[in-house]
Amino acid sequence: MLDYLKSFHNINTYLILSIILLFLVLALDYL
Repeated sequence: MLDYLKSFHNINTYLILSIILLFLVLALDYL
């Protein structure tokens, strides 16, 4: 169960990082 939660947390972290990168790319496009 703990390993499942750890992998889920890692997936969430990568998801958040990819969303932040996407916003950065969009912001650079608008500049």
